[in-house]
Amino acid sequence: MNRIGTNRRAFLKTAAVSTVFLSSASALSRSEELASTGTATANSELASAAHLFDTVEDSIQANFGSGFGVLSYSQKQGDTYAQIEHLGNYYSVISADLSDWKILQSSVS
Repeated sequence: MNRIGTNRRAFLKTAAVSTVFLSSASALSRSEELASTGTATANSELASAAHLFDTVEDSIQANFGSGFGVLSYSQKQGDTYAQIEHLGNYYSVISADLSDWKILQSSVS
C-alpha cells in the first residue's frame, strides 16, 4: 500500500507540473497568436484568394475546355470577370454564378 501511495503522489505531482506547463505554454501560444494576427490574417487572405482563383479556373475550364488558362479575374457587384487565353487567343468573359460564362470580347477576328 505504501508503494501505491508513493506512486500516486508522484503521479499527482507530475500531473500538476504538466498542467502548469501546458497552461503557460497555452498562454504563450495565445500571446504569440495575438502578436502575429496580422500575419495570420494575411496568410488566410492569400489562401482564400488562391482557392478562389482555382475555383474560377476550374469553372472556366469546365465551361470552355481544359486548354483555357486564366490570366486574371476580378469581382464586381456579384459578377466575376476574367481574362482568359487559349492558343494565343484572348477572351474577356463574365459570369454571375461561376457556372455559365459569356464571352464579352475576343481577340479572334
